[in-house]
Amino acid sequence: MRKYSGIEKSVFNIATILSLLFMFSSLASAADFTFAIGEPTGIIKPLLGVNAGPLIETKDGKVFDATKWYRSIGVKAVRIHDFYGYLDMSVLYPDQNADPSKASSYNFESSDRFFQAILDGGFEPYLRIGDSWSIGSKFSPIKKRAPVNRQNWVHAAVEVVRHYRKMAGSRLRYVEIWNEPDHRKFWDSSPHEFYVLFDETARALKSEFPDLRIGGPGFTAACVLLPKGTLVVESFLDYLEKHHTPLDFLSWHLYSNNPDVFASVARFYRNKLDMHGFRTTESHLTEYSTDERQIPSGITVPELRMGGEGASILTAAWINLQDEHVEAAFFYRGTDLAMDQPFFYGLFRSDGTPKRPAYAFSFWSRMADCSNRLKVLNIDVNNSPLRMLAGRNHAGNTLLLISNPSNKQISWTISSAGNQQVTGLSIEEISNASESVKKRDVSGNKAIIPAYSVQLVTVKCKN
Repeated sequence: MRKYSGIEKSVFNIATILSLLFMFSSLASAADFTFAIGEPTGIIKPLLGVNAGPLIETKDGKVFDATKWYRSIGVKAVRIHDFYGYLDMSVLYPDQNADPSKASSYNFESSDRFFQAILDGGFEPYLRIGDSWSIGSKFSPIKKRAPVNRQNWVHAAVEVVRHYRKMAGSRLRYVEIWNEPDHRKFWDSSPHEFYVLFDETARALKSEFPDLRIGGPGFTAACVLLPKGTLVVESFLDYLEKHHTPLDFLSWHLYSNNPDVFASVARFYRNKLDMHGFRTTESHLTEYSTDERQIPSGITVPELRMGGEGASILTAAWINLQDEHVEAAFFYRGTDLAMDQPFFYGLFRSDGTPKRPAYAFSFWSRMADCSNRLKVLNIDVNNSPLRMLAGRNHAGNTLLLISNPSNKQISWTISSAGNQQVTGLSIEEISNASESVKKRDVSGNKAIIPAYSVQLVTVKCKN
C-alpha cells in the first residue's frame, strides 16, 4: 500500500471537507424527481480505460491473465503503469551509462509478454514512460528516480517507444511521459530539472514519431487542491509555453469520494491549458478511484472498494466527466494483487471475482456503445444527488444510466422519451442488497432507486 507525504495528507483533509459537503447535501428527504429524455446531443465518450493488466504478477510471483474479465465489462484501453518493474524504464534500460544506440543495453524480454497480452486481448495500449510506485523483488531497487544521465535516458525513451511501436503498429497512439512528478516518490530532483527532461523527451519522441500523441506528466490531486500545487501546474505550463514544447495531452490523477470534484478538477486543467495557449491539447485522467484515506462518516473502506457506495460514486463521477472535455480516463486499477487484499483498488479480486464497481463499469461500457447521447431534461442537479446519462443504442433502444451516491432512496418519474409515451421500464440494478446485478421489469414510468446504487434502465415506449 502507498504511504503519503504531509502535502498529500493536507490534500486529503481538503478533499474530506468537500466530500462531507457533498454527503450532507444528499441527506435531504427523498423526493419524486420528474424528468424527460429529449433529442440527440452528441456522443457518449468511451472513458473505459484501466491501469495495469490484463497479465498480472501477484505478490508471491504467480502470473494470471485477466483478459476475459476485462472483456466481460468492456475495458477498451490499458495504461501501462504499476506492473512493478515490467515495462518500467528502470528495467527496460537498467544502466543509464550504457550506449542507448545498442540493443544490448535493453532488457525487453521480461516485459514484452505483458505488452503482448494487452494487444492479444484487443485493448489499446497507453504507454507510460517512467517507473512504478515500487519494483518487484526480481529487479534491482531504484536508487534514484530522476535520470542520472538525462541525454542517454531521453535517447533510450525513443528506443523503448520504437520497440513497442513495432509490436503495436497503429494501435499505439499515446505515449505519456512520467507519472506524478510532483510526488517525491516519483521525482527526487528539482521541478526545473523535470521540466527540462519533459521538454527534451517530448521533442525527441515527436521528432521521431510525429503521428504519435505525446503528453503527460500525470499530476497528483495536490496540484489542484493545494495553492502550492497549482503553482506547480502553472510553472510547468509556463515552461512548456515559453519553449514551445509539443504537448498533445496533459494527464492528471484524482482520488475522491465526491463525484462533483471530478468535474471541478477537469475544468481546472481545461482552463489552465486554454490560458497557456494549449487549446487543442487533450485532457486525460490517467488514474482515478475513490479515496479510502479520508472517508465521510458512515462509509467504510470495504463499501468504497466493493460496495454500492463505491459503484455509485464512481458512476456519478464518470457521468460528470462526459461534460468536462476529458478525452481519456483510466480507472486505478483493473485487478487486486492478492486475495488477502480484498479492499485494494482493483475492479476484480485476484481470482476474477468482480466487485460492484466492476459491474458499474460494464454499465458505462453499454452506455458508451450507444450511437447517440440524448438530453436529460428538467433534472435539477443542484437539488438532486442523482446523476443521469441517456443514450440510444444501435438496436434503437433508449438507455438511461442513473447513479444515486446518497444514503436515501429516491423515487423518480420519466415523463416522456422524445415524442413517445413511456409504457415500461426494464431495470438492471447494482446495490448493497445483492453481490450481483439484479433485474426487474416495471410497468408504467415510475421507479425507486435505493441508496448507494446504480441503475441501467431500458425505456419501453410507444408513439
